[in-house]
Amino acid sequence: MALRFGNYLRLCGTFLGSTLAFPSAAPGGQVPAFDSGKCNLTTDELDIYSATIQEVLLKDHDDSARVIIRERTSAGYPPGMASMKSTEDEEKDLLGSISTSARDNFDAQNKTSCILEPHIQPVERIQLLSAREERASFLGRSGSWKLFNAKYPGAIGFTIVSRIGFNSEHDQALVYLGNSCGLLCGHGYLVVLKKHNGKWKVLNQASVWAAG
Repeated sequence: MALRFGNYLRLCGTFLGSTLAFPSAAPGGQVPAFDSGKCNLTTDELDIYSATIQEVLLKDHDDSARVIIRERTSAGYPPGMASMKSTEDEEKDLLGSISTSARDNFDAQNKTSCILEPHIQPVERIQLLSAREERASFLGRSGSWKLFNAKYPGAIGFTIVSRIGFNSEHDQALVYLGNSCGLLCGHGYLVVLKKHNGKWKVLNQASVWAAG
């Protein structure tokens, strides 16, 4: 379980540098299943994505920052991971702090990927990119980030999120968020959230990879 889960996080669907990294294989060498439909996000899932984006990704940016998110959730191994630095101690500590049911549900949910709906808050600062738009933004092996930044001014990078895992009580959640911001620039986070008085808040986070 620990090896499979750790490999998934370090090899999760994000890219690095100037080339695309569409998922090509799932943990264990299996080809991931792709759900052709939408994620059909629940209110809890929308709130979890929103809290994660705002508390992890946007906290150090002003109101002009934009978040560009891959429309399809992550599942599988991207290329270029050899240049990333993993932080296994942080990951191990965080995984030890959450319930087994949340970890198991995270693994089960992320055997497939789905298409996010454009209702994640703050909607005015978030844009979802389809596979076609993603390819158009990163043409060629040089100048890709220049093209991306010109097309999406104010973007803090290109972000990918996993599907969400819940514990059996449905008051703890586990999600992965990866953000690439240029050649050898980016971070991947494993985030634990807790529901208290009807609101989801980030309880803990661990950096599971860093580029640069």
